[in-house]
Amino acid sequence: MMTIILIKKIFFVIIEIIRIGDKMKKLGIILFSICLLLVTGCEEKIKEIKMLKEVETINVGSKKSVKLSNKGNYQVVYQSSDSTVASVDSNGEITALKEGTAVISASVVEGNQLVNMTVRVNEVAKKVDSISLGDLDESQIPAITTPKLGVYVDQTKQIKSVVLPEDAENKELYWKSRNPSVATVTQEGKVTGLKAGNVVIVAFAKDGSGKKGLIEINVTKKPKK
Repeated sequence: MMTIILIKKIFFVIIEIIRIGDKMKKLGIILFSICLLLVTGCEEKIKEIKMLKEVETINVGSKKSVKLSNKGNYQVVYQSSDSTVASVDSNGEITALKEGTAVISASVVEGNQLVNMTVRVNEVAKKVDSISLGDLDESQIPAITTPKLGVYVDQTKQIKSVVLPEDAENKELYWKSRNPSVATVTQEGKVTGLKAGNVVIVAFAKDGSGKKGLIEINVTKKPKK
């Protein structure tokens, strides 16, 4: 931009030279033509700058770089409308800080161009950290790795589950018996003994965290009175 302004000032000097006299008219015309070519060349280089994306969605803690078309070697100044939601550095790298919406602006010094992109920042959904299983009648979940629960044949008991953290977005579980011929389990966590033996019941987190809880079921025949 400064180059164009300088060349335009030279124009006025050349016009004054041409006005002074015929002797310098030829030189003035030559210089005038050169400046005209330079200005035309500069104008052509300043192409329209665009954001490759008008809207970008990212999660809290993530980073993303602003992508511009026809950026070339122009000087670009980046700004955020709300730096508490999403900040942007001098290289156009966006950092998502908290849930909300911010507008990222890219201002091209040469050509006085300004383009914007809306950034939507989402809070990262909390995943399940741990699943503990135990007897519903117990006051506390056993601290051992694989707790045990006794069930009689044809008896049904509810398995207690504690899913942490408390504010996990999806605390649903998928229940499975590793030996359904000994004991079955419903998707509500109710186990029924079918024959004497031991079986492990597993509760898997449905949120994709890969977490699971285990409990060993000991099925015995109910003693006769």
